[in-house]
Amino acid sequence: MVRGKKNFELKAVRADEVFETSKKTVLTGVSFSEYDPDTGELLSLGKADSAIYHMDTKDAEFSGSVRLESKKQTRSFKASTSDGSTRRRDSRVAWTGR
Repeated sequence: MVRGKKNFELKAVRADEVFETSKKTVLTGVSFSEYDPDTGELLSLGKADSAIYHMDTKDAEFSGSVRLESKKQTRSFKASTSDGSTRRRDSRVAWTGR
């Protein structure tokens, strides 16, 4: 939430494991959306085979087949990873595939 409005939404088909000590949740069948906190407009959306969600920082690391689509810039990014290298941090997305 930013200024009381939703700016990022993360959904999963399944939460495989929850690690209370390290504050991490392993997710499968992940979809995510980013919204403009002022207008509520959908900015980007994507899917990933899996993710590790960090409960303390609210970051998510996506892995497997990852697809990200910008609605504002009409661009998309697709990657297959094996090391969880595609990361969402503070609702900013790094477009490494421009």
